[in-house]
Amino acid sequence: MTRFTKLDLSQLAPPALIETVDYEAILADQKAWVQSTWDAYRVGRPDLPTLDTLMLETEPIVIILEAVAYRETLLRALVNDKARALLLAYSVGTDLDQLGALFDTPRRLIDPVNKIYQSDAEYREEIQLAPEAFSVAGPEGSYVYFARRSHPSLSDAIAINPRSNRVDVVVLARDGSGVATSEAVTAAYNALSPKTTRPLTDDVHTMSSKPIDAAVRVLIQIGGGPAPETVRANATKALDNYRLLRRRIGMALRTDGLIGAARSGATGIEKVIVESPAADVIPDGYSHVNVTSITVDVEVIDD
Repeated sequence: MTRFTKLDLSQLAPPALIETVDYEAILADQKAWVQSTWDAYRVGRPDLPTLDTLMLETEPIVIILEAVAYRETLLRALVNDKARALLLAYSVGTDLDQLGALFDTPRRLIDPVNKIYQSDAEYREEIQLAPEAFSVAGPEGSYVYFARRSHPSLSDAIAINPRSNRVDVVVLARDGSGVATSEAVTAAYNALSPKTTRPLTDDVHTMSSKPIDAAVRVLIQIGGGPAPETVRANATKALDNYRLLRRRIGMALRTDGLIGAARSGATGIEKVIVESPAADVIPDGYSHVNVTSITVDVEVIDD
């Protein structure tokens, strides 16, 4: 099943307006500027001494240049941060909220009681989807945008065209097993009203994604150096992050992905064996993988 995909912002080349800030390079440039300025001044004043002490750390002018170079480094870093705030791939917090306002896409309140708003990562995805909603022809991305934003409990949506003019819109809940409530499913349907959003000819059906339960258990073999409990904790955290990344409708949970996640989360690993699931878990467009548990066993082996 091929789901609607957006441009992967993480794969974009670093923008040219974000410069590499190098304190040593800045200091060397300032020393060269002072040296050349002094030498040029001595052309008219040959009685002045040569400046040959810029390599000495205790030279007063060098200390001053180091302070100036440090402040310039901070200033350039600040300019970089300000530039990142204007780019969707890097913007965070209230800066990201301002970008969302350009597309009439405010950050969603997902927990009114505790006043918890959606994360930057989730919000960034919806801002990126927003231009899809500008169309009046009902493209796939438009269905995804309106369905996702229809209810605070929803974190993902997908639109499927099984036949002719029928459109199945499948939604995923953020919490629990991922099964959306009837209220959320109805909200998604109402958000796709033919009066304001979709073409009159589209026969839309909204439904919850079905969970495919999978327990994750991996065995990590290490040498005698690393601390087993540290390895276990770090690998468990990395596996949980991978679980969250794969908690999407129609997105597979890969065994090699579990191996890669476990390895990335800990050092000193000799081997990672995935004991469960036995193979990739591949849902269709109407379901998602629901990881019910993550267990990491650590075994110390001889080098």
